[in-house]
Amino acid sequence: MTRVVVILAAGRGTRLAAASSGRPKVLVPVGGRPLLARSLALPADEAVVVTGHDREAVEAFIAAGRWPHPVRTVFNERFATEGNARSLAVALAAIAPAADVLKLDGDLLVAPETVAALWSAGGSAALVDFRGPLDDEAMKAQVVDGCIVGLGKSLHEAQGESIGAEVLVASDRERVANALERALHDKPNAYYEDAYHRLLPSWTLRATAVTTPWAEVDTPDDLRAAEAISRSMERP
Repeated sequence: MTRVVVILAAGRGTRLAAASSGRPKVLVPVGGRPLLARSLALPADEAVVVTGHDREAVEAFIAAGRWPHPVRTVFNERFATEGNARSLAVALAAIAPAADVLKLDGDLLVAPETVAALWSAGGSAALVDFRGPLDDEAMKAQVVDGCIVGLGKSLHEAQGESIGAEVLVASDRERVANALERALHDKPNAYYEDAYHRLLPSWTLRATAVTTPWAEVDTPDDLRAAEAISRSMERP
């Protein structure tokens, strides 16, 4: 089975602007390496990067690099007016139907061994951190018997946080793509998690526990935390 990594890299990264020196968020160095380089180094048969804001800088970075597999970009022309559900929809439409997809948020720093565990889940699955407190910004996950039954920032009861990495197996991709379009029709700024949530009553999305440090790099404070995590990842 072909495995494709999808990296959502279309966002503006406005909250990180004070630390990004004008670069797209995915090109901000963390531990000396841009987030995008770390994601592109993960094992796969191919990588697809969804671009939007400052697409030229992202494309130039990819063109100048040496990657372990083919990398191509697809442009989300609605990146400024619609939510990240559109970026995932654009990516899925550009990938052969028989491929399994690993979707990563472009601002996610996560250990390769944790991603490997996600690939090994045996079906569609999402990385969920069950360890910490859940603040208002956390994408909360309700989990029952190892499967996610609810996703959303406003959930009142949740067991963990969905961190922004999911495997979508080939047999589930069409229904996910259709749910993305329905979510965007109802709410143009929809998150891809809104589409997942709609499917959960009839869709099995396993929860793979995160057991290593990770970071979502949205702000300068997040970047400082990610720097420390990256050092721990690279420590022998």
